[in-house]
Amino acid sequence: MDNIGWHVFRTITDQWRKVVSGLQSLGRGSAIHPPNPHSVFFLEGHSNTGPIRLRVDPILLKLPERANDAARNLYVVLEGYLAFNRPANVLTPLATCDFGTRIGYFRHKPAHGRLDHVYGAHYDLDTSGSAHPVCHAQFASYLHFGQQLVNQFHLPHATDSVSSVLRTVRSPTAQMDVFSVLRQLCADHLVGENPGPSVLHRFRAISTDCMVAQPIRPHVESSHWYP
Repeated sequence: MDNIGWHVFRTITDQWRKVVSGLQSLGRGSAIHPPNPHSVFFLEGHSNTGPIRLRVDPILLKLPERANDAARNLYVVLEGYLAFNRPANVLTPLATCDFGTRIGYFRHKPAHGRLDHVYGAHYDLDTSGSAHPVCHAQFASYLHFGQQLVNQFHLPHATDSVSSVLRTVRSPTAQMDVFSVLRQLCADHLVGENPGPSVLHRFRAISTDCMVAQPIRPHVESSHWYP
């Protein structure tokens, strides 16, 4: 990979470090694995022309279901890829040209010795000009993600509660790349209904750090969906 490719890689990994630090500050007792970006992001291909694509290997999070819950019994696994137009030089802002994200949620019930796969979806992009939304989500079962949680957190093997959900519905979304999903996870599980000024300040800092590149279309930037 040429210098531009490595520049993109360093930009993404530097932003990852900031997001991980912010999440750990916002969600005391929560966990994200692996924290090292070199275990998460991997450059794909060796071409010195065309888009620059990064594979995103599984990211595991341990979160409260609601921000004020004492227990951290919600586990999330996400993976996917990011692709960027090749910048002309290191001063050119990054611009997303493609992405894909897969996410699975699991609820641990220690009293029952159970780990239930309770939500799964994949987010992706379709610019073919068909009737599909440009950015959309489809429900999916990612029961196999549960093995990652068993290995990392020593949890029981997961049971599937979402396998019968209809998978052909494409719901329009914002651009839910990996960084946008991390923003959503912080908003849903670490901020709460009536956050104080300190919490809001930290969330907004995380939200800014998640803006790693220009979106596919201006109106699909997910930060616009938060006050």
